[in-house]
Amino acid sequence: MTQLTITIPEAYVVLTKEEFKELQDKLDERVWITFTDLQEIAGLKRTKLDEVLTHYRDELDLKNGGPIKYADGGKYSINKKPMQKWLEENHTRVWMNDPYYQ
Repeated sequence: MTQLTITIPEAYVVLTKEEFKELQDKLDERVWITFTDLQEIAGLKRTKLDEVLTHYRDELDLKNGGPIKYADGGKYSINKKPMQKWLEENHTRVWMNDPYYQ
């Protein structure tokens, strides 16, 4: 059997596929996410997502039982799963109110 030595740079880590999947699953377990996280999940441009969060603020606000904690300065704390559910259930409303769609 031939032995091979590989030097891995300090900035890299080697994981098994199983370990990598476990890390991904843990990432999916996060409850609260940021605006940027939601943007990636929803696949929406920043301006469109900001428009949605502003237009449906009363419905989405945590104070009214929604999944978003609105804060001063445009900072959002978003409860991931309920927000994903809301987007799935309201995708028609979101896109039908889009001026570019009409």
